[in-house]
Amino acid sequence: MPVYLEDLREGAEYRSAARTITERDITAFAELSGDFSPLHTDDAWVRENTPFSGRIAHGALVFAVSQGLRTPVVDDIAVIAFLEFERTLAGPVYPGDVIMACWTVAEVRRSRSSRDRGVARLRVEVVNQDGTVVQRGRDTYLAAARPLPGVEPAGGSPTVSPPAIGPPAVGPPAVGRPAVGVVSEATPRRAARP
Repeated sequence: MPVYLEDLREGAEYRSAARTITERDITAFAELSGDFSPLHTDDAWVRENTPFSGRIAHGALVFAVSQGLRTPVVDDIAVIAFLEFERTLAGPVYPGDVIMACWTVAEVRRSRSSRDRGVARLRVEVVNQDGTVVQRGRDTYLAAARPLPGVEPAGGSPTVSPPAIGPPAVGPPAVGRPAVGVVSEATPRRAARP
């Protein structure tokens, strides 16, 4: 069932499934992207030349995996377009680390020019198994508003989220973090400004 602009509440928090980043993931991403930097491929070089204890995952790999982690509500937003994303790489992700995305609805704003849509901005923190933030940032979506009866929603008919694919979530959720699901639903706020 699609989650429309009106269904999102500023301050609501959601947690994704967890996933282990493997050596195979890092190798496959190096092959896919062409980024064979020794930072991602050579443990000895990394230990001799950086403060890290071994090779680390590509920041873009962690971003891509975090985008694909199943997350209630966030997966079902009636997205018309992905407008913007911003990430800060806050810490290393090593082979064997378990990551999870923690989403907070930061802003929901209906479009003034097209009342059938609006902007949803979500803050995200990607944490490892210890609860350490390894990436943080925000995503901005153009999302459909709830359609009026008999009117097709903006962006065409809503789609169903694809089934989860790839390796299952492995390992425990980050320390002090709940498993997948809704962490808190913010209380409804005043009506949005016109």
